[in-house]
Amino acid sequence: VVLVGPSCSGKSKIATRYLADHPDFEKLPSYTTKDPTALVANQWYTYISLEEFRKMCDSGELVTSTMYAGQGYGSKWCDIKRILGSGKRVMTTMDICGAMALKTYYKNVTTIYIKREKRALMASILQKNSTIEAKVSRLASIDYEVQNASLCDHIINFEDYDDAVAQLKETLGN
Repeated sequence: VVLVGPSCSGKSKIATRYLADHPDFEKLPSYTTKDPTALVANQWYTYISLEEFRKMCDSGELVTSTMYAGQGYGSKWCDIKRILGSGKRVMTTMDICGAMALKTYYKNVTTIYIKREKRALMASILQKNSTIEAKVSRLASIDYEVQNASLCDHIINFEDYDDAVAQLKETLGN
């Protein structure tokens, strides 16, 4: 299951809440070059250098990789194989390119677009502890990223996180 949506749409919060009650799912680790010193501790990312990221890309370790707001993001083949090999289902958050790449490799990938009101997205981006350049890049991409909803299997449009998690449970049939 891949949650897709603009920056600050709540993908990680929704997934974290869902995963807490569904031990049959496991979070797919994401590797990023994003500066961890600018962030609150975050269980969703493993922070790596740009050099490490490039090596992982060149070696074929990554099933998906992308650059977003000047930072590299990717997921490893071995992590997917480990999760699936344990009998669990994979849950992750990605951009649409990563989600579509996973769909080409795995037939049973479900993509779910997390839709949030534009003003709420903008307010959350502006409150982030990141550089002005990163904020501008994220703000500029909102209108482009909302078009990705049509490429996803399902859309969750929510007012609050409890509602979003309830919709996710319904969408996934549990």
